[in-house]
Amino acid sequence: MKKLIALISVVGLLFLLNACEDSLTFKFSTDFKVKMNIDVEDTGKADVFPFTNTEILDIEEDEDVAEQIERIKGLEITEIECSVTGIPTGETIPLLTVFVEEVNLTVTLTDITEDYTLVLPVSDELLNALGDYLYNNHRTTVTVSGQSTYAPMVLGVNLTFKSKIAASL
Repeated sequence: MKKLIALISVVGLLFLLNACEDSLTFKFSTDFKVKMNIDVEDTGKADVFPFTNTEILDIEEDEDVAEQIERIKGLEITEIECSVTGIPTGETIPLLTVFVEEVNLTVTLTDITEDYTLVLPVSDELLNALGDYLYNNHRTTVTVSGQSTYAPMVLGVNLTFKSKIAASL
């Protein structure tokens, strides 16, 4: 009988500890942003002009996250939004690739003919891998590359990594 009471007490204590841990956690959403102004140069050699640009996404650049960095218990990337700007009327970006090196996330867009914004089609598995990587390492490398039918120009590519963060109080 004493063993049964002890077992029930231990199970009850575990439930109580779990409830306390949840109540001592606060959650917030934030957007990590990577803004690129990519110079597409006229090479004079072809009808299509290649471009590439690499930036570092560092979650500690976000003030809210920087204040909580030691208390973060989880980081989830829910989606990646991509805005493309600077395409002259009548011109095309036949190929645009977004690559996050550390988790091998690659998204290729084709035949972009006007400025627009879209949510990149990324699997939950890759979003989770990216969230886990950023939780552990705080930064990742983002590369945008592709081709343009027009040069010279400055192509704007803005990536917004929509995130949910859990941190200890």
